[in-house]
This record gives sequence, structure tokens and C-alpha cells, in this order.
Amino acid sequence: MDRDLNYSMPVAVQVEVVPDARNVRIDELETRVRERTRQFEEKNAAVEEAPRELRQAQDQLIVQEKMATLGALVAGIVHEHNSRLVAIGSSADLARRSLDRLRRLAAGPR
Repeated sequence: MDRDLNYSMPVAVQVEVVPDARNVRIDELETRVRERTRQFEEKNAAVEEAPRELRQAQDQLIVQEKMATLGALVAGIVHEHNSRLVAIGSSADLARRSLDRLRRLAAGPR
């Protein structure tokens, strides 16, 4: 072909048809995209689950704190109650010993 696009001599053209390797490459890429999408969905589910687990842990901590406070309150009440019982017991023991001594004194010498 010359520069004016006129054929000056016969030309033989050989065309070879080869399989399109791009299809295989496209399939590979699609497989990788599906795998990455699955991985992102799993991670996204884990990220969405984290706040729920955090709320559960906070609720458990609140319950534990309430129970600890209640335990301290009950321990204080029991301590106060026992202190009074010990004082009453000591007074009763003193009164009993005093009465025993008075009875011995009232009975006179033997």
C-alpha cells in the first residue's frame, strides 16, 4: 500500500484466532473479589457484634457493682447488729455474775 492508500502489490494476510486469555484472568479476578467480599462481610459482622458485646459486659459490670454495694451494706448492718448483741451479752453476763455475788453475800458465811 502506498501513501495514497493504493494497493501496489497483492498482500497475503494470515489471521490466527487464539483463545482470549482475558476470560481466564477475569474469572480469576472475580473469584478473588468474591473471596475478599466474603472476608469483608465476616469482619463487618464482627464489628457490628462488638457494641452488643460491650453493652452486655457493661450491664454485667453494673450488676456486679450493685451486688458488691449491697454486700457491703449488708455486712455493715450485720456488724452493727452483732456489736449490739455483744454489748447486750456482756451486760447480761455482768448482771448474772453480780446476782450470783449478791446471792452469796445474802446467804451469809457458811
